[in-house]
Amino acid sequence: MKNVLREKKVIAEDTILTLDADKGKVKSGFGSGLFYMPHGLKIDHEGNTWVTDVGMHQVFKFNRGETKPSLVLGEAFVPGNDAGHFCKPTSVAVASTGQIFVADGYCNNRVAVYDAAGSHMHDITGDWIVVHSIVLFENEDTICIANREGKTVECLGAGLRSPQFLGQTSRQYLRSR
Repeated sequence: MKNVLREKKVIAEDTILTLDADKGKVKSGFGSGLFYMPHGLKIDHEGNTWVTDVGMHQVFKFNRGETKPSLVLGEAFVPGNDAGHFCKPTSVAVASTGQIFVADGYCNNRVAVYDAAGSHMHDITGDWIVVHSIVLFENEDTICIANREGKTVECLGAGLRSPQFLGQTSRQYLRSR
């Protein structure tokens, strides 16, 4: 099966490090034995840490100050394209309501949307090649999607306050050649 790893050995060392800003020395770390290929890192408005792992096809939430995940989305090492599976998720954005947006981009080219408890709500889809990064502008009710291989950034209605605008393009930025 495509996108399934043959060797499923997680990283033994800490992968999430806090550095001293002045000295550059490691202050603390965690993540040993949790990740195979961590890809995206996001700190949300509450100080929670979110990590995407493209090898495990999962998204992890760590509550502020905790080293064990409080929420895991996706099934370990099982790629897919449904409410319970990702295929190499790359990025996360989290609204103040707790709504979770996951860039499921290398294989599925979608943004999967979940409620704060991790229940799938819907997907946002578009004419993208690789949905690589996402940024939520909550005040504008807009999510911007970086289509890496398509060399575009598309900003859409996030549907937080105005569900009728969910997925409607508001702006598209093209890379000049």
